[in-house]
Amino acid sequence: MPFEALMNHTEISLATLLGADAVVTDASIRERYLLDWTRTFSGHAEAIVRPACTEDVARCVAWCAQHGVGVVPQGGNTGLAGGATPTGGRPQIVLSLERLKKIRALDAVSNTITVEAGVVLHEVQEAAADKGRLFPLSLGAEGSCQVGGCIASNAGGTAVVRYGNMRELVLGLEVVLPDGSIWTRLKALRKDNAGFDLKHLFIGTEGTLGIVTAATLRLLPRPRQKVVALVTLPEPEAILDLFVRVRDAFDAGLTGFEFMTGSSLRLACAHLQRPAPIGGEGAYAVLVEITSPHAGESLEEELLHCLTAASDAGVLSDAVIASSEQQAETLWTIREAIPEAMLRAHPQFSAHDVSVPISSIPLFMRELDALVATRWPSLATVLFGHVGDGNLHLNFVTSVPIDSTDFARAKAEATESVYRLVNDFAGSISAEHGIGIGKLDMFQKLESPAQLELMRRVKDALDAQGLMNPGKIFANA
Repeated sequence: MPFEALMNHTEISLATLLGADAVVTDASIRERYLLDWTRTFSGHAEAIVRPACTEDVARCVAWCAQHGVGVVPQGGNTGLAGGATPTGGRPQIVLSLERLKKIRALDAVSNTITVEAGVVLHEVQEAAADKGRLFPLSLGAEGSCQVGGCIASNAGGTAVVRYGNMRELVLGLEVVLPDGSIWTRLKALRKDNAGFDLKHLFIGTEGTLGIVTAATLRLLPRPRQKVVALVTLPEPEAILDLFVRVRDAFDAGLTGFEFMTGSSLRLACAHLQRPAPIGGEGAYAVLVEITSPHAGESLEEELLHCLTAASDAGVLSDAVIASSEQQAETLWTIREAIPEAMLRAHPQFSAHDVSVPISSIPLFMRELDALVATRWPSLATVLFGHVGDGNLHLNFVTSVPIDSTDFARAKAEATESVYRLVNDFAGSISAEHGIGIGKLDMFQKLESPAQLELMRRVKDALDAQGLMNPGKIFANA
């Protein structure tokens, strides 16, 4: 039987256009492109295509535009909202960028690096480190997430308090537009006021306006000193008190301020089969990281002074400062293990990524706990996040398995109620994970009509056929 007999029309056409090696036909391999990381969202695609270069991406998108086929861009497929998963409705393909893996340029003098969309985040970090520079975006999936996906989702991570989201780290982009044309603006400039700064149309818009194929990114000096501490605290208000104290003491030196409940900390330690690095049964914990590009500063001594003052004021319960790089890595490993530990311990879960004003975090946490305890006693919360930028990762879990129908009902009710609570606090139902499939309905309910209409106008201007990542952000696209 000829190989083509096993392929549908779309696959044959794109294999002819791009080469047979660009089309994935092995059923055992196809699944990983059609199922999201959380294994919550799955879909069907007419073809799964892996172009080898920007020009091939453009050829593929042009073919799809000509034939009315939707295009779902996909990077490392590590997203948590289904933003890279095909949906039902119109015919569509998954376009994986994983073969666009070149590091095109690195300029240590200008502090810039130009990379293709399929380069893994950790590889960007390593390339920068080899030249004595720092690419500061850091998140749990950095070993598998790709640059294009980080840009499409405006990724945040653990160092936003110091360096900002991905948006702040992008200087220029190369993008394939919905008609298959290529827009290139890879200038490595800090200042460029020549007309509209169009790159922002493609950052955080989940591939709904175009496909990022390359980017010029900012680099920074590597820290020459770092100190990490784990602190336990008795109440939510103490978290905010400590944040203000540390921020005022270290200003831009504050690189991370990661919050977790005490139960989340213990859950991660149990998953890693490690003893807790700090004593007591503190209700809350915070991981603090301070860095400096300068040698000779006594960061550890200064942090100890800050924490001692907080302890004397009754703000914290206990604290441990890492005495070595290895101990610092151990503390970070515990923090980063929480999501996986939760998934292993609680197969029934519902993950949410929200943000509220930093000053509102304690009151939000208290109202959240009261809401869940009163209305859904079968649910517990696993809560952690990035206090320095107001981002909380809120997860509903069941302590013991319950009927799947009952869990689905409780999950849906709790999600809507919590998102409305977030809205009441002038927060966002998507801090860094995007809207994707999972938050589309609530996004449409809670966002203002004026905001939705303006977004629709932009979408229609660039993608009149609605082919780019259909079903994401826009309900009827």
